[in-house]
Amino acid sequence: MRSHLVLTFVAPAGFALLAGCYTGGGSTGRAPGPPQTMSGVVVDGESKVPLVGSIVIVEVGGLYQPNEDTSKGNPFYRFSAVTGADGSFSVTVPGEPVGLHTFQNGYYYGVLGPFDVRDQPHGNTVSAKSLLPASAKPTATNLTLSPSVVAAGANVTIAVDVAKAVAPMHDDPLSEEIIAAEPTMNWAAVLDPPSAGKQGTAFPDGHYSKTFAAPSARGVYTYSLLVSSEGCVTSDRVTATLTVQ
Repeated sequence: MRSHLVLTFVAPAGFALLAGCYTGGGSTGRAPGPPQTMSGVVVDGESKVPLVGSIVIVEVGGLYQPNEDTSKGNPFYRFSAVTGADGSFSVTVPGEPVGLHTFQNGYYYGVLGPFDVRDQPHGNTVSAKSLLPASAKPTATNLTLSPSVVAAGANVTIAVDVAKAVAPMHDDPLSEEIIAAEPTMNWAAVLDPPSAGKQGTAFPDGHYSKTFAAPSARGVYTYSLLVSSEGCVTSDRVTATLTVQ
């Protein structure tokens, strides 16, 4: 939930499209329906060139849903996808209002919504604006998965140290978007902060973590850690692997 708007476009069928951060939010008010496959594309906001490898996070229920307990990660960020060579993505989500959040190294945080996937399942375009060369980024370090080798369905804890950018002329605190994603499983979760934050204002620096169930199928899975500041600046992505035996 941000106060800084980077860039605004017009989306298909009259939906709000924003590159950067959004000052509004909320749900469109319809009851959930059956799962729906949603697709779209992430592009550079100026050149319109497709962005490869962007991670798209799906927030169910609308956009910037209120978190009743900010000592815990926002529970509405639940699905993820990654863009292919043509910048496109596809993900199956509940049939209800959603918001889209995009993360790409070297770009501001991007957002689209709220919209109902039953009305707009395809053709969703999210534009992202390149970071300014002097942009100070938040940092994510010491990412771990513990244990890193597990049985199918066993509990795993992902943890990371996160800090706001060191910028002498501008204070840009962390947002609540400290997100882990495994796009091949369409999985995402917001990590729990070291202490309660305030949506739209600031979340604390420190050690973030989340315990979750490992995938049910054997294999090696790559988890990405995504961070956005309140000024919409994204950290460089960090990853860790989990082996399910």
